[in-house]
Parts: sequence; structure tokens; C-alpha cells
Amino acid sequence: MIRKFFIILLLCFPLYLSAQDIVGQASYYAKKFHGRKTANGERFNMHEMTAAHRTLPFGTILLVTNLSNNKSVIVRINDRGPFSKRRILDLSYGAAKELDFIRNGVTNVRIQKFNFRKEFMQPIQPGEIQLLQVANTAKDKNDRTQKIRIIPFSAK
Repeated sequence: MIRKFFIILLLCFPLYLSAQDIVGQASYYAKKFHGRKTANGERFNMHEMTAAHRTLPFGTILLVTNLSNNKSVIVRINDRGPFSKRRILDLSYGAAKELDFIRNGVTNVRIQKFNFRKEFMQPIQPGEIQLLQVANTAKDKNDRTQKIRIIPFSAK
């Protein structure tokens, strides 16, 4: 009976975690691992916005918030870890730098699964002014933000 309960608990626990915000400690890893293969097979780039988590599927997008200064960053899971039981996430150097905890090495964070549909698929109202970043493929410093007017579309 206890064994069955334990197995059911193990199967349900990841589902429970995925529906909740998770709060705990995060650290970062950098130079020692730069260029090495991660658990998903890609090369680790310490300047990218990536993270290591023990159980979340590779490719999962997380919103990570540093609870000491409320700075947030979006990262992608591409590795396994952390290997310290006190921590819930290992961030790349680039993500840790954005969250401003390089000096401390460890900080308290809240992690949330990032929902692209919720964040980016909000309906745009006819006539509403939106900002659009226009990329210049010549890679010069003349990229500009343009205002555009959304024109209502009616399919008749």
C-alpha cells in the first residue's frame, strides 16, 4: 500500500510543480563549462539565457525573477542540474548577470513557466498603436523602432 502511494506521488509531483511558481535558490555556472556539451547535446554558451534544471523538459521556457531586486529574465532549459540539493536552478552567466547576482553567486528566485500564448498572443484591437522592432540585416547601429497602425481586416 505504501509503495503504491509512493509511486503515485512520484508520478503526480512533477505535474504539481509545473502548475505552481517555485521559489528557491539559484546559482550560476560559467567559464569552466563554456563550450562543453550540455545534457541536451548543444554546446554551453555562458552568455546565452539558458539554465539547468533537474526535471523540466529540455526547451522549457522559464521566467526567473530575482527576489532580492525583482529583476527578471527569460531562460531556456538546456541542461541538467543543479547538483546541490539546496538549489533549484543553475543559470548561465548571462542570465545571472541580467539578474544582478554575479557577486553573491547565489540568490533566491521565483521560477514560472513562461506562457507564450498568454504573453504574446493578446488580440490587437483595430486602430491600436503598437511598437514593432525592425531589424536591420546589415548589422549596423541604425535599427529603429517604428510605430505602425493596425488596420482592421474583415473577411467578407
